[in-house]
Amino acid sequence: MSNAYLIVSVTYAGTVIRLSTADIDITEAAEGATYSYYPRIGEMTVSTAMEFLQSSAGALSVPVSAVFPLSVAQLHAQGHQLARSPVEVAIWTEGTDYAARIILARGIVSDPEWGEPAEPVAFSVEDAAKASTVTVPSGTEQVDGYTWPDTITYLATADLGICYPRVYGNPGAMSTSMALFVAGSQVAHAAYTSTPGGAWMVLAGHAVDTPYIYLTTEQQLTGALFAVVRITDNRGQVLSVVPYYADYPTDTLSDYVDADGQHVYGLRTPTYPGINSSTQDAPYSVYATWHDPVNSSRGGLSPKAGDVILDMLQLAGMEVDYGRIKAAAGLLAPYRFDCVVSARVKPLDWLQAQILPLLPVSVDRSGDGASLIVWRYDATPEDATAVLDAEADALIERATPISVDSGGIVNRWTMNYAYSVRTGQYCEVATRGNDTVTADGVTTLGDQDAYCLASQARYGVIEKTIDTVCVYDDATAGAILAWMARAYAFPRRTVGYVVPSSYQLHKGQIVRLTDAKVSIADQLAIVAELQIDGTGTDAVSLLMIEDPQRDPKVIG
Repeated sequence: MSNAYLIVSVTYAGTVIRLSTADIDITEAAEGATYSYYPRIGEMTVSTAMEFLQSSAGALSVPVSAVFPLSVAQLHAQGHQLARSPVEVAIWTEGTDYAARIILARGIVSDPEWGEPAEPVAFSVEDAAKASTVTVPSGTEQVDGYTWPDTITYLATADLGICYPRVYGNPGAMSTSMALFVAGSQVAHAAYTSTPGGAWMVLAGHAVDTPYIYLTTEQQLTGALFAVVRITDNRGQVLSVVPYYADYPTDTLSDYVDADGQHVYGLRTPTYPGINSSTQDAPYSVYATWHDPVNSSRGGLSPKAGDVILDMLQLAGMEVDYGRIKAAAGLLAPYRFDCVVSARVKPLDWLQAQILPLLPVSVDRSGDGASLIVWRYDATPEDATAVLDAEADALIERATPISVDSGGIVNRWTMNYAYSVRTGQYCEVATRGNDTVTADGVTTLGDQDAYCLASQARYGVIEKTIDTVCVYDDATAGAILAWMARAYAFPRRTVGYVVPSSYQLHKGQIVRLTDAKVSIADQLAIVAELQIDGTGTDAVSLLMIEDPQRDPKVIG
């Protein structure tokens, strides 16, 4: 078996410092170069772990301690900052090309410590995005004197500094028609009807693909169809707005019937109370429902779960593993999020608070960038891509006892969704594992979920209620509760093994585990944690989710 080595490369003070656990030379044929590594890394283990269905946004932190072949103290005195220097941690197998190394982590040096030249330099490898101060919407995406210098003096104080919303999908639309709708977002006033040049309302701080929006107010609860056009503000930022004239940029008609037979209005229309009646002394709140009467699939940015996550990861400045993101997005096809980001928030914080808790995913960080790991709670033997058989391979050894976590069991679910930004109320309820459901004074049979019922028979009823402002359609609400019911109905068992590195396991991988000594036979498990130290064997933690319907040998 070829030896494997942990290698670390730090770009610092105009040079690349190459460190390893041994004195090695690595050739890169494509560049015609050979890289020599300084053998002064101390004991080092790269641990990549995920908590079951954690709502973390994939923070990366790898501790490193090594003696550098130069004086960091001297270079620092000369003005060279080690902190935030680019760094890469990889594993290289003897006899292979440099390009074949497996990158475990790529980021920046964080919290470095050093002393005299012979003393180890200690630091952590962290993702540059972790220290990012980027917010969504950004600091320039708002109504102020820079973006709307000609109209700002005519606005009420309450309308100043309002952020441009970031809109996904069709917030407020509860069906493919306007038969069921709520206020999905609030518009930002950029100019009133009384302003010279007429009124403008900002719907989104980006382009959208619908030419229509339904507007309502406290005085006008029936949605009226208004035109949506694309313009730029004084900073050159692209906006989607409701114009003063319905036929913008011709600017002759207050309302008209368009080529698709839709009667659309501009803000010049005097018909609808409150919508175009704001003044400095009496500003009105105006609300939008994102429904397109011609093509209900049109709206804001893509609401597909994978697309929403990818957009936020990119806005956070994270490097992204597009191949793995695309593969995971296919598994998340049943989920869509029609939602609005209307107040400044860090993208990763928003994902962690609003989106990740609703999905069977964790955000993973590796040398190739951020990606998604889908927890295959519904995995079958055909999904397994590795077989770990402690009887057939003597190098596979159990390292920990089998532990059981019963603390997270839930077997009766309620989700409140279809949030109205006008009333602050949720307008729809979905359930799972309920015998009966009462809504508006009417009692009906609930969803008799087999996993919930089996869990209730064993552990009693354990309830949980979820509120979400990101879901408006029944299908997504049902899909979310379906995976939660299956994933949380029974305890989770974990066990640790030492496995040869040649298996090349990765987080989220489905494996089949057999170990007769502890009566495990062909059990499906998920790789939840890996610890890699370059010794040729890796420590792996396996998560087994009980499924009585799939695993008939499990006895309650």
